[in-house]
Amino acid sequence: MAAMETLGILEEVEALVSDKHQVVSYKWLSRNFLVPSNDAKRLLQDLVDRRGSSLDVVYTVSGWLNNNPPSYKVRLVNGVGLESKVSSQRCLSSCSAVYLLFMEA
Repeated sequence: MAAMETLGILEEVEALVSDKHQVVSYKWLSRNFLVPSNDAKRLLQDLVDRRGSSLDVVYTVSGWLNNNPPSYKVRLVNGVGLESKVSSQRCLSSCSAVYLLFMEA
């Protein structure tokens, strides 16, 4: 994805979240700007990194749990204290996926 295109999308999404208080998910971003889902997730994470704690962010954390028999668990967690929540998941080796699901101002 080109840097100018990325910057334009980030500015537009930031305006939607800040000014119109719209909830933005990676799926919405992917469909409305015709970008792949993984690029949409990266764009949202870039925006969170730029804006910091002024956004409410929800992540999905998933991985195989160390149970007998092993089970796969998916949790929705807010961005506050994400690292401790990921480590408390008690995954076999490490959690297989941590994705930014959506954010709002």
